[in-house]
Amino acid sequence: MELAINYWAVILATLSTMVVGSIWYTPKVFGVRWAKLANVDMNRPGSSAT
Repeated sequence: MELAINYWAVILATLSTMVVGSIWYTPKVFGVRWAKLANVDMNRPGSSAT
């Protein structure tokens, strides 16, 4: 059994996920709302949610 992987599709899926995620969590889109719901302090990015 030979496994065929389309590496271009894997690279494209990875990059598109990173782009969508970086846009999604920016403060101007949904970042502030997400931080409030997840109890994340945007002023202390290294701290974890409690």
